[in-house]
Amino acid sequence: MQSSYRNSFANFSRCPSIVDSEMCIITKSIVLDYMHARIKHDGVKAATVNREAAFIKCMFSRAMYWSILGYNPLLTLKLLPESKNLRYT
Repeated sequence: MQSSYRNSFANFSRCPSIVDSEMCIITKSIVLDYMHARIKHDGVKAATVNREAAFIKCMFSRAMYWSILGYNPLLTLKLLPESKNLRYT
């Protein structure tokens, strides 16, 4: 699990609009732009981007829990729909 978090952090830390901003300035639209750019430029699937967005949401939830932030702007962030693969047994 820690390697997954490490990978997520490494990927979204390449986005200057997220990394170089204070947490109180980051909005849902910034994260959505990041998600769509990741799919478009890096060619990753929606499931990968959803895991990274969930990691960012978790960071904001922790910031609220620790009283660093007064609100979570990503609370209502909807994740992208993921494709379901059919498996035959």
